[in-house]
Amino acid sequence: MNRFFVKDEIVADTRTGLMWTRNASLFDFPMGWEEALHAVEERSQSGICGYRDWRLPNRRELFSLV
Repeated sequence: MNRFFVKDEIVADTRTGLMWTRNASLFDFPMGWEEALHAVEERSQSGICGYRDWRLPNRRELFSLV
């Protein structure tokens, strides 16, 4: 079984349950932590890719992807 699967514009990790957009350029970089939180909140409120619960991953979640 593949760990990662792609459905439309979403990539999902079956091991952790994390999801992210295929397009990694949704934001202007670089940005600070507060700016990133605000940007993700805006995208979440707009329902990007059909989801309204977007958030930034924590350190453990990021490490699990490496």
